[in-house]
Amino acid sequence: MHRKAYSNSLRSARRIECSCHTDAAYRVISGGLTPDHATIARFVVDQQDALEGLFISGLRLCAAAGLVDLSVVALDGTKIGADAALDGDNVEMRTGVRRRSSAQSRSHPNSF
Repeated sequence: MHRKAYSNSLRSARRIECSCHTDAAYRVISGGLTPDHATIARFVVDQQDALEGLFISGLRLCAAAGLVDLSVVALDGTKIGADAALDGDNVEMRTGVRRRSSAQSRSHPNSF
């Protein structure tokens, strides 16, 4: 089930749980049972080494069949700095107007 979920870009244990309720393929894989999201998350943590080995074995099998080129492999989840970071916003420098904190905005909702 975990491999199917990852191949469908489902990484969240809660979304996998939901798919076990709504998706026929997940219902078949889980034998009609619906594991709780905490059970799914615990399984991933407990079986991390085995899942990593399964992933690597799958990549090697695909490479042997000529389906993928393993000369460059990129993994999702890389954090990259961006110009749009909230703490890097220089509105005050550009406009001369200082932003209110969220607490100030709630106490004066109609003012800028």
